[in-house]
Amino acid sequence: MTDFSKKFAIQLLTEAVLKENSWFTDLLLRWHPAGDAVNSRPGDGKGVFARDWVKKCELQNLRVAFRGGYMNFYCGGQSIANVNFGRDGLQAKIHVKYVYGSKGIGQKYVTLNSKGSPELGSGQPVAYDSMLEWILNANRKIGREKRFVDFVVAHNSEVIDLEMALPAYSIIPGKRPCAPRVDLVALEPCEGRWQVAFWEVKLVGDGRVRCEGSELPEVVDQLKHYTDWFCDRKREESVGNAYQENCQLLVGLHAIARRIRPDIEELGDGIRAVAESGAPPLLVDIKPRLLIIYNKKGESFRKNGHYDKLMGAGLHVKTVEDLSEVALCGQS
Repeated sequence: MTDFSKKFAIQLLTEAVLKENSWFTDLLLRWHPAGDAVNSRPGDGKGVFARDWVKKCELQNLRVAFRGGYMNFYCGGQSIANVNFGRDGLQAKIHVKYVYGSKGIGQKYVTLNSKGSPELGSGQPVAYDSMLEWILNANRKIGREKRFVDFVVAHNSEVIDLEMALPAYSIIPGKRPCAPRVDLVALEPCEGRWQVAFWEVKLVGDGRVRCEGSELPEVVDQLKHYTDWFCDRKREESVGNAYQENCQLLVGLHAIARRIRPDIEELGDGIRAVAESGAPPLLVDIKPRLLIIYNKKGESFRKNGHYDKLMGAGLHVKTVEDLSEVALCGQS
């Protein structure tokens, strides 16, 4: 990955293409934009994570994220379909373990297009029927942290990206380049404009946010990798430009999805504002934030000084114990 971009030939998603690829319209039918549960208030909000989300329930709503020339549809953090335009038209790459279940071996991917997908063993094309089984297979791979990420997305309508990967780089000559990934990217109002904010998500029991003695938790160094990448002003500008285009793509895809599902949830105000013609450039907060989900280990996290260490390291830390604290914008 040599540059940072958010592109997809959305103009090629014509009515004829949609008609030929029913699997893609199924993806759109299952796509729920960020914030789809903003108005949902189960119970009083206490214990919501443990009761309804962090436990191994089945997730079927999909989220979408644009990349450099393709888009990913996610189910609870698992990439259900990598969609692009190839030599044979619209196609999707899907993990063998999702398509074939326990019979899927290795880390290979199956190609799905207008002709269907290859039959296990023979390789002969099989007409597309449904992706429900694939999604159920993916659910078996979704961990607690990713379920929490999906919960956050559901309650924040300005989330614009998941699993964001920065271009591989190395600030030390001769050291192997690394490509940092950020869990969530969201918009937030800032000085009358909109700003891009990056969020790393961790469970409170994660060893990377805890350490003994005077040492700093591992996550401090992890977040430093992100800020190091932004040391070049041009990189910061490229991210702002890319996410402005990203918002335009979301608006374009949403218009297509609305023709298929008229009751689809609306995109966030910020997404629509940034996508408008003539909208001012996006601001970018180059300092990533840390979002920590509490459970029974939350008390010891503060008692043993782990929270204070993170704050002392200059991190923007937001802790979430229940539904009332899940909004990304607001107090730390």
